[in-house]
Amino acid sequence: MATVQANHADDTFLPGVGKGEPWFGEYKTGQEQINPSEFEARMLGLTINYDLDFATLTSVTSTQELTFGQTIDLTIPFAGFADLFFPETAPHSSAVLAAELGFDKVTQELRLTSSSDQQLQWILGAFYAKEEGFNIQDLQVTPSAPLYFGNFPSDYEEVSLFGNLTYEFNDQFDTSVGIRYSDYENDVQLQAIGPLLAPLALNEITDDFTSYLFNLRYRPNDQLALYARAASGYRPGGANFVLLDPTGAPLTREFFEPDTLWSYEIGAKGSLADGRLVYDLAAFYIDWEDYQIQVVRSGVAVASNAEKAVSKGLEASLSFAATDALTLRSTLSFTNAELAADAVPPTDRWCRTEVAFPLSRQTRA
Repeated sequence: MATVQANHADDTFLPGVGKGEPWFGEYKTGQEQINPSEFEARMLGLTINYDLDFATLTSVTSTQELTFGQTIDLTIPFAGFADLFFPETAPHSSAVLAAELGFDKVTQELRLTSSSDQQLQWILGAFYAKEEGFNIQDLQVTPSAPLYFGNFPSDYEEVSLFGNLTYEFNDQFDTSVGIRYSDYENDVQLQAIGPLLAPLALNEITDDFTSYLFNLRYRPNDQLALYARAASGYRPGGANFVLLDPTGAPLTREFFEPDTLWSYEIGAKGSLADGRLVYDLAAFYIDWEDYQIQVVRSGVAVASNAEKAVSKGLEASLSFAATDALTLRSTLSFTNAELAADAVPPTDRWCRTEVAFPLSRQTRA
């Protein structure tokens, strides 16, 4: 859903635009004029496979560079704050946020994969990632006032080890188990100017976690496969913009927590009519703890945690080869996702300057 800007009865914002007519044209929001933005991304990848006879050694290397810049008109929520904190230059006629954020990231994965014609198949591997991120936000007020400026650099580094085993009991039944251990370090700091943002000293956030995968598959015939899967998962926590209200009290916590989940899925894949009709059916349930969400405090979006979230649904896809030259495809998806508990208020959880998440917060892949 998008908002289309239009003239009010007595609005003369744009000459030549009549009463009730859209400013920027039918079905156009005008965001490129009101809040212009620019996105730039560069990605490179290299995959090398080497046959060792008993297994295949694979190297996957990638680099990513992403930059996003945007200017946002925040006159309505912030010009009043400028008048409040800097009355000597009031009234303030505009407040425009100039934001630029992005990251440079390098990843390297090495994995060893056994031959697929063995009864016991396996994958062993290691993963490394390093990311340097930046987030600069400058609220430019007219007349000039140092109301809000934040520089939020971060460095993230992760090392992971993983392995999968698949055992085929016979031609019809097999099972798989997987495990992944990760250790990460995130250095964060917030340089702040103005009465609405508190600085954050350099912090080193560290954690390690283990995630799991279990899978069962049964193939009663060549045209049908039934499966059940359970997997855990994890997403690291991090630091926040520490926003202050006019009294100097914090509106956000200094840090948001990692979140964890368990995902359960059952499904069927198969074909009918001599392979002309192919179908894929699945039902899933996801139980999420400390779900990371985005909340808005004084007009600024920051990260937070909801205590619990649940997502469940059904998915189906069909493909029918009507003729040798014509294939029809259709998909259907139903999802019921909800927060099972409210977001945690700013003062209810830990707010501290040195953080090491406990080992007991492990899970998820």
